[in-house]
Amino acid sequence: MPDLGEIARNLLCLEINTIVADGITAEKMPIAGEALIKVAQDYHRFLCGRLRELEELRAAGAVLPPLGIADAARLAAFFDWQVHSGDWQTFATLRRVARACQAARRAPDLQYALRPEHDTIIDRIISNCDQVKGILLGLDRPDEPIDQQIVALAEMNREPVPQLSPDAIVKLRKIWEIGTDTVIMQTVIQIDGDVISRIQAGRDGAESRILNEIHRSAVEVSFKQWTFLVQVAESFVGSVLGHFFPAG
Repeated sequence: MPDLGEIARNLLCLEINTIVADGITAEKMPIAGEALIKVAQDYHRFLCGRLRELEELRAAGAVLPPLGIADAARLAAFFDWQVHSGDWQTFATLRRVARACQAARRAPDLQYALRPEHDTIIDRIISNCDQVKGILLGLDRPDEPIDQQIVALAEMNREPVPQLSPDAIVKLRKIWEIGTDTVIMQTVIQIDGDVISRIQAGRDGAESRILNEIHRSAVEVSFKQWTFLVQVAESFVGSVLGHFFPAG
């Protein structure tokens, strides 16, 4: 049975993102276990790219703090890592490497050498790894292996691994959808009427007019749907209260 309180909390805020993606697969999110593995693989690819950038800058003479991954051998092992799991330990490792990248990229020598939008994505990886770890720790078996073979066998038996709550699926879906893409525009609408819009620096010129129009249209469509859902929720709650507390 759905958690009505959680549904109500999710309706308190509407968030619309416009994303620039390197490639669009148009695939739906798979079952939870496979989605976790693919998210981990995406994070690993992104972090490998950022680590190689840092190593190239170091080789060119940039002064960087230690990466915090112990030594060159462990750094090489991370590059060679074939990610086939999406369990707690996997995301703990990815978070640790993302934090090392985050710290190294703050070196003064790198102020204009790296793409600033990548800093935001690294921050997102750290936050999302924490979310995934929290989701997994809330399971009956938080240490349950989640690798490709186990997920495939579970899918054959129609037993999802892991068995996530509807709320956890919603969180995972957002993590899956955004991945390591760049969010260039975001609008957040609160139930009390506050509207916050964020636009990536450099995206407010005439060359971004089409993207602005796409984002505006997405906001309009989403707002209409959100308003309808809020009205349905209000009607449902009123009906329930009327049943238990009839007037007069």
